[in-house]
Amino acid sequence: MTTVLFIAVVAIIFWLTVVDRPILKVHITKGHIDKVKGHITPSFQHNLQEIISKTPFDGQIKAYRQRTGIKIIFSSSVPKNVRQRIRNVFPFSSYNANLSRKRQNS
Repeated sequence: MTTVLFIAVVAIIFWLTVVDRPILKVHITKGHIDKVKGHITPSFQHNLQEIISKTPFDGQIKAYRQRTGIKIIFSSSVPKNVRQRIRNVFPFSSYNANLSRKRQNS
């Protein structure tokens, strides 16, 4: 019984650390937003579409919630200058507000 419980705990810890769980995932294909998983604000979607239409590329953007705030990860195909432009328009405040509300409710 204890070995089964130990294996279950190890499996849960492994799943929580290994499984990729971004709060926002955006797939971009040929300069257009192809798929969005998670909540994206209308203003960020508009600004993102404007940026990627001027510099078309294929790639993806993921945003992760961490204790210190939001971390944005780009695929290697996203140009460096475009990454910075996307970071400049990313609505960190709206995602951080949701994070602080969750902390207050806990």
